[in-house]
Amino acid sequence: MPIAPFLRPAGRSRRAGLLVALAAVVTAACMTDAPTTTRQPSSHLRFLQLIPNAPALDVFVDTSRVFQGVGYRFVSGFTETGSGNLRVRFRSGGGTDVVDLTHPVEFPRAYTVLATGLVGSVEGFVVPDTAAIPAGGEIALRFIQGSPAAGTVDVYVTDPTASLTGLTPTFAGVPFRGVRDYETFAAGRYRFRVTQAGTTTVLFDLTQTFADRAMRTLVTTDTAGGGTPIAGLVLIDL
Repeated sequence: MPIAPFLRPAGRSRRAGLLVALAAVVTAACMTDAPTTTRQPSSHLRFLQLIPNAPALDVFVDTSRVFQGVGYRFVSGFTETGSGNLRVRFRSGGGTDVVDLTHPVEFPRAYTVLATGLVGSVEGFVVPDTAAIPAGGEIALRFIQGSPAAGTVDVYVTDPTASLTGLTPTFAGVPFRGVRDYETFAAGRYRFRVTQAGTTTVLFDLTQTFADRAMRTLVTTDTAGGGTPIAGLVLIDL
C-alpha cells in the first residue's frame, strides 16, 4: 500500500518525547510493536476503515492516494503529515467517495480518521490523539464505539474475575460513533466487557495485560458484513 511522499511512517520514541498518544499497531488480542525511528516533531494521521459491508477502499489525503485497497478493520500506523486544513477521502474502486471530510490539523498534533457505518449511511469523523503519558505504574485506556449493530453501550474495565452485578460502568451510555477519553488505572491485567446500555448483557469480552505506562484504545466493531457478533480492536497508542 503506497504512502504519498508527504506522509511518512512515524517512530515511537519521538512520539513519546512529544508526550502524545500515537497508535502504531492494532490487534484484537495480541499486539506487536512497529519498528521505531527517531525523527523531528510533526503532525500525524492514522486511518481506520470500519465499514463492515464496504468493498476495498483507497484512502486519499488532499489529492494524494496514501493507501490502496484497504479492507474492513484496516488500521494504518501513524504517518507524518503537514499541518493545515487537510481533506481526507475513502474512495471505492469505482471512484465514489464514501467519506469526504476536511479537518484542521495543528502542529504538532495527532488525529485518527475513522470511516464508520453501513453502506448507505457512512460517516467519517476525526478523534484527536494527543494526551499526557501516564505516570509510572499507571496505564491509560480509552473507548470508541464503532459498531452500528451494538447501538448505545456501557463499558466495564475490571479485574478479570469481577462480577458486573452492582458495578458502575467505566464508560456509560456510549452511542454509536461515541468516544470516551482516557481513564487511568494501575498497570496490570484487565477485562473489558461491553454491554447493552443499562444492562449486564455482554456483547464483547476481552481480557488483556497492560504494561507500565501503556496507552490503549478499545474500538468495538461489527462482524464482517455487518451485525453481530460484536468484535473489538485494541489500538496501541503508546
